[in-house]
Amino acid sequence: MFSDRKNILVVDDDNIVLMLVHGLLKDAYQCVPVRSGAEALQYLEQNSVDLMLVDVEMPAMSGQELARAAHAMPQQARVPIILMTGMMDIAQPMADMNDPCVVDIVRKPFQPAALQRMIALYLELFDLRAQAALVAEEQARAALNERNLLTALFANLVEYRDQPKGLHIQRMQAVTRKIILGYNTLFPDRLIAEEDAARVVLCCQLHDIGKVAIADAILLKPGRLTPEEYDIMKKHTVYGAQALETPDAQDPDGMLATARQIALCHHEKWDGSGYSRGLRGEQIPLAARIVAVADVLDAMISLRPYRRSRSFDQTLQSMLEARGKHFDPDIIDAFLDQKAAIQDIYLSFAEKINP
Repeated sequence: MFSDRKNILVVDDDNIVLMLVHGLLKDAYQCVPVRSGAEALQYLEQNSVDLMLVDVEMPAMSGQELARAAHAMPQQARVPIILMTGMMDIAQPMADMNDPCVVDIVRKPFQPAALQRMIALYLELFDLRAQAALVAEEQARAALNERNLLTALFANLVEYRDQPKGLHIQRMQAVTRKIILGYNTLFPDRLIAEEDAARVVLCCQLHDIGKVAIADAILLKPGRLTPEEYDIMKKHTVYGAQALETPDAQDPDGMLATARQIALCHHEKWDGSGYSRGLRGEQIPLAARIVAVADVLDAMISLRPYRRSRSFDQTLQSMLEARGKHFDPDIIDAFLDQKAAIQDIYLSFAEKINP
């Protein structure tokens, strides 16, 4: 019968205070009185509350200690707490209110009407905060979905111009996820955080966005490129980085910065012989080193007008030979850690790679 009423937990070792507060609040709220911090924590383990009214001076556990213990519980982390005290000097309890959810302090004996108004105001304030957080979360989710959609659309546009089957990006993303998983398994001291991993997987779609600036006569040439044509083709890394150039203030989560690193550096090589800047070793951004392995793997396995495709085992052997030359050794080791899962990705795409 209390489903629509706010749940208030009142904690005080004085039974008279509990009776007074319960009588004052029971008509408007579900009011649960308990006499110790231990009882309060036991209740909080099984129930959520909307507000706590807690005595400062209690045996075994003070009000401040209870507040800290309650807010350490994930389900109670944001519950507002009002402290109660019979002390004349409330300077120390006030100094202890550095927890943003310990919202106020009242001196006993309290004025009933004032306490009722205080409780009502804080309940309304925290309701508004919760609603604002939900709105902000929904807006952020909508913005992320819109950004992800636009990223995929741009990537598909580039991919369709270069490879009309449009599967290169899908395979690259799947392989990139597995390489990151292998990297985190082998190198837990250098763990790639979940949000960074998601950003790399998203941004690898834009690795070749600079190809939009390459002439069709070169990009779509059915045979091998001449040295002069290849020099022009190599500029797609620079064009891509320029296209993704954005002020930091307009890229708060670093998504475009990651995409720019990948676009510019995914053809760099571990030994410094790559392009466009001739970076060497860890000078190459980690995201680009990961994507380079996924990109080359897919290029070697896929059919091209000027050469036959290679088997997974043939490709693997070539990439192992390039360990420490073309590729970061750690990334190749991460690839090997996930070899079976990556091979399964290519088996699932087999008919689409080599029709």
